[in-house]
Amino acid sequence: MPKPKFSIISKLALLIFAVGLPLSGILAWSIHSQFRSDVTLAEQRAASLADAIAASTEITLNQTRTMVMVLAKRLSVQAMDRSHCDPFLADLRQALPQYANINVMNKRWEFVCSALFSDPNVITPTIYPEVYEKMKAANDLVMSAPLRGQLTDKWVVFAAYPVKDATNKLLGAVTAPIDLNALASAIADKTLPTNAVFRIVDRSGYIVASYPETERIGKLALGVAATAISKKSGASIERGYDGVERVYAFTPVKGSDWIALAGLPTEWAFADFRRNRNQILLALLVVLALATSFAFIMARQIARPIRELQQDAEVLANGRLEHRSQVVTHDEIGQLAATFNHMAQTLEANDTEHKQAEISIRHLNRVYMVLSQINALIIRVPNRDELFKEACRIAVEAGGFRMSLITTLDKNTVKLTPVASAGKDDELMAAIKALLSSSVDAPRTMVARTIREKKAIVSNDSQNDPCVLLGKKYADCGVRSMAILPLMVANEAIGVITLYASEIDFFHEQEMQLLTELAGDIAFAVDHIDKQERLNYLAYYDAHTGLANRSLFLERVAQYMRSAASDEHKLAIGLIDLERFKNINDSLGRTAGDALLKQVAEWLTQKTGDINVLSRIDADHFAIILPEVKSAGNLTKLVENLMASFLEHPFRLNDAVFRIAAKVGIAVFPDDGTDADTLFRNAEAALKKAKASGERYLFHTQNMTAAVASKLTLENQLRQALDNEEFVLHYQPKVNLVSGRITSAEALIRWNDPRTGLVPPDRFIPILEETGLIYEVGRWALRKAIQDYLRWRAAGLAAVRIAVNVSPLQLRNRGFIAEIEQNISIDPHAAAGLELEITESLIMADVKHSITSLQAIRAMGISIAIDDFGTGFSSLSYLAKLPVDTLKIDRSFVLDMTTGPEGLALVSTIINLAHSLNLKVVAEGVETDEQSRLLRLLNCDEIQGFLFSKPVPGEVFETRFLTPPTGEA
Repeated sequence: MPKPKFSIISKLALLIFAVGLPLSGILAWSIHSQFRSDVTLAEQRAASLADAIAASTEITLNQTRTMVMVLAKRLSVQAMDRSHCDPFLADLRQALPQYANINVMNKRWEFVCSALFSDPNVITPTIYPEVYEKMKAANDLVMSAPLRGQLTDKWVVFAAYPVKDATNKLLGAVTAPIDLNALASAIADKTLPTNAVFRIVDRSGYIVASYPETERIGKLALGVAATAISKKSGASIERGYDGVERVYAFTPVKGSDWIALAGLPTEWAFADFRRNRNQILLALLVVLALATSFAFIMARQIARPIRELQQDAEVLANGRLEHRSQVVTHDEIGQLAATFNHMAQTLEANDTEHKQAEISIRHLNRVYMVLSQINALIIRVPNRDELFKEACRIAVEAGGFRMSLITTLDKNTVKLTPVASAGKDDELMAAIKALLSSSVDAPRTMVARTIREKKAIVSNDSQNDPCVLLGKKYADCGVRSMAILPLMVANEAIGVITLYASEIDFFHEQEMQLLTELAGDIAFAVDHIDKQERLNYLAYYDAHTGLANRSLFLERVAQYMRSAASDEHKLAIGLIDLERFKNINDSLGRTAGDALLKQVAEWLTQKTGDINVLSRIDADHFAIILPEVKSAGNLTKLVENLMASFLEHPFRLNDAVFRIAAKVGIAVFPDDGTDADTLFRNAEAALKKAKASGERYLFHTQNMTAAVASKLTLENQLRQALDNEEFVLHYQPKVNLVSGRITSAEALIRWNDPRTGLVPPDRFIPILEETGLIYEVGRWALRKAIQDYLRWRAAGLAAVRIAVNVSPLQLRNRGFIAEIEQNISIDPHAAAGLELEITESLIMADVKHSITSLQAIRAMGISIAIDDFGTGFSSLSYLAKLPVDTLKIDRSFVLDMTTGPEGLALVSTIINLAHSLNLKVVAEGVETDEQSRLLRLLNCDEIQGFLFSKPVPGEVFETRFLTPPTGEA
C-alpha cells in the first residue's frame, strides 16, 4: 500500500484548519457586525439625547422670547410704575421659576422694576451695559454670555428686549435672566448611566449648562465641547478631558448660537458587545483545543470519521448551520462528532440570537424614529389637541405600530376619556370607549392601573393575558402586544399613551426605556403648552376672577362700537367701584378680599349671562358693556335694578354674610365718545363724580344726569311727607310654629304719596338713610307703633307686641334712651307692647356702647331682638353678654336652607346656639311650606314671611288678625 501523501494527523490538522478558518471568519464577521450595530445604536442614542436637550432648551428660549415681548407691551411695564410692576413681576416669576429674576430697566439701564422687590429708594445701574447696548443696536431680543446675576448672584444668561411706547420711542428694556442651574436641572436625566454628560455651549466658547458638573457653568469649554463649537453638529467617539471615553453627539439649538452636546460612556454603550465577544472567543478556543487533542490521540481511528466530519464542516461552512454530523462511534471520534454537533448548535443559536438582535434593532429604530419625530413636533405644536393627534399619527406612520391611543384623566370627574388615536379600528375604538366609560370596568383596566401606579404596564401577549379585558377584540384587529405609559406632569399622571404592536413580545427593556422617554417628552410638551397658555391668558385676563383685563376690555368695546355704528344703535359702558373693599381687605385679609372679587365676578356673569361683556380693570373696579341701548329710560331702569340686586345679594366671607354697595359711572356711545379710550375715560370721570357726590351712579351725559336732580326732588318730597304725615305703618305678623298663633308683628314704614300712591320702600328708605331723615321718621314710627298697640288694647282686641326697627342714627344718639322712656311713659302697658329690632352689624359696630344702651332699654321692660343675625361679626363671648331676648335669622340663610346640607346645618347651628343662651328664634323671609316644615323640625320658635302674610295696613291687620271670629268669647 503506497504511503499516503499526507498523514492522518496532517489530514486531521488540515480538517481542523478547514473547519476552524470559516468558523473563525463567521465569528469575526459576527463580532464586527455587532460592534458596528452597537456603535450606530450608541450614536443614535447620543444624537437623540442631544436633540432632546436642544429641543428642551429651544422651548425655554422661545418661551422667554414670548414672555419678554408680552411684558414689553404691558402698560404697567411701559409706565414703569413700581406699585403695579413689582407685584406683577413677582407673581410671574413664582409661576416661572426657571428665571432667576425678571426686571424692567429704564433707558439709562437702571433697574426700575424687579421681581425681587429691591429697595425702592435706591436706583441701581446695571454692571452689564454692553448687553443692553447690543439689544438697542439690534432692536430685538438679545442673549448674553453666561454672567453672574447682579441682583441674584446666580449664573444666568440675560434675555433682553426693548420697551417702546406707542410712538416707537425707546423707554428701556425687559430682562429675563435664565437661571443656568435650573436650565441644567431641567435637561438632566437621573436614569442615565454613570459618567454620562450633557453640555450646552455658546459660540464664544462658554459653557451655558452642564450636567452633572454644574460648577463648570460659565467656564470656557474644553476638549469635545470646544470641538462641538466649530463642528456645530455630528457624532464621534472620543476621550473627554476627564479621561473617560464616550460616544458624543452635538447639535445646534435653533434660534440661538448655542450647541447642545451629549456623551454616553463607551464602557456602558458597548458592555453587551464586549461580553458576547469574549464568550464567543472563549468558546472557539475551547472547541479548537479539543479538536487538536483528538487529532493526535486517535489519528488511525478517525480517518473515515474525520473525512465525514470534514464534509460536515464544509456543509456548515457553507452556511447550513442547521446541519449535524451523522458519525456515531463509541470512542473519541464519536465524542468529536458530538462536540462538532454541539459547536454547530452553538453557531446556530448564535445566529438565531443575531437575528433576534437584528429584530430588536429594527424595533429600536422604529421607536427612535417615533421619538425623533415627536421631539421635532414638540417644538412647533401650538396646543394639546394637535400634540396628541400628531403624536398618535407619528407612532403609527413612523413607528409602524398597529394603533396608538392617548387617554386623559379629568381630575374633577375622575373619568378617563380617549382624546386622540391613529390606526384605529372603529369597532375596537367603540369597545375601548365603552370600557373606559364604565364605572364598574374602567378601574380594572390597565389604563386605570397605569394612572394609579404612575408607572408603565406592558402586555407582550395581549390575547392570552388575563389583565387585558379586550384580548379577543385586540387579536381580531391584529394587535398582539401593547404598552401603556403614564404622562407625568408635576408628579401626577394626567393621562396615558397606549401603543399597540402587531408582533408578540415586542416591548422589552430597551424599547421601554425609549418609550418612557417618549412619554416624558409628550408630558413635558403638555406642561409647556399649559404654561404658555397661562402666560397668554395673563396677558388678556385677570387671574383672580377670570374676567377680561382692561386691555382686552377696550378691544371688545371697540368691536361692539363698530357693530353699534353699523346697526345705528347706542351702547353703554359702566365702571363699577366696590365700596368698603379696602376695609374688608384690611380687616379680613387678602384671601377674603380675593374671595369677594370672585363672588362679584360670578354674580355679574350670572346677571349679564355673558362673561365677554365684563372686565376687572383694577383692584376693586369692574367694567360692563351694555351692547345695545334703546333709550335713556331703559338704561336708567336697568342700572337701578342692577344696583338694587347687587346691594341685596349676600356675599359670604369667612363664614359670614356681607352686603356690598357699589358706585357706577356710565358713558354712552356715541354721545360720550366715538372711540373706546374716550368712552372709557368719560365713564371714569362719571364714576369719580359719583364717588365725590355720594350718588350711587352717574352718567357722563348731562341730560341723563338729570336723574340725580330727581333724587334731590325726592328728598324734598320726603321732608314734606314727614311734615304732612304721609308715612304709614304696615304690620307683618310673626307666627308660633307649634301653636300657629300670632305672637307679635313687625312695623314697617310705608310712604303713601298723594301724587302716586304707595311708594316702594327700596325707593325712599335709602334716601332717608342718606339724608338723615331716617332718624325723624324712626321716632315717628316708634310713637305710632305704641299708639296703635295701646289703641288695640283699649278696644279689647287681642293686641300683640309690635317690633320697631332701630336705625343706626337712633341708637348712636345720646338722647335715644330718654326718647324711649318718654314714649312709654304715657301708659304702664306701653313697654310690654314694644320690641326693638336692631341689626347685628349695628350692635357690633360699638359693642360696649350697645351693651350699655340695651341694658338701659331692657330695664324698662322692653324686649330686644337682633335682626339679620348671621350677617355681622358676632362672637360667642359678646353674644352671651348682650341683653337681648330674640334672634332673627336673616332671610338669606332661610333661602340657602333648601339648597344644600350646608345651609340647613347653618340654620340648625344658629337655632341651637340661641336656645343654649335662652333666646327665642324667629326666621325671616319664610315663603314656602318646605321652609316652614324644616324650621319646625329644627325647633325654630317663630316664623315671619309671605307664607303667612305680607305686610298689611294697620286696619287690615286689626280686622284679619286681632279681631276674634264671630261667636268666640
